[in-house]
Amino acid sequence: MSCVPTMTCPKCGAEHEDFDGFGFVAHTKPAYPDGCGWCSHPARDLTPEGWRCGICGDVRPEKRPYAPPTLTKLDPNDPRAVALRKEVEGR
Repeated sequence: MSCVPTMTCPKCGAEHEDFDGFGFVAHTKPAYPDGCGWCSHPARDLTPEGWRCGICGDVRPEKRPYAPPTLTKLDPNDPRAVALRKEVEGR
């Protein structure tokens, strides 16, 4: 019996020896002859087509960078603006 722990593919349930302790990162061919194609996509590079996984080649479209919502200007007579002004001015 081997003292190397085993890992189980989350998609197909195949078991293989887990030499590094990370479990399955990908269960793809040619690394595994019985590979089912499951991949966790641990590393992606930006290509002209989008974000490409360096292991299985899956491509996801490039997403726009996050933009915070814009602030709206309060009406100076709005009760919230009046209360804030009084608080800031110490009244």
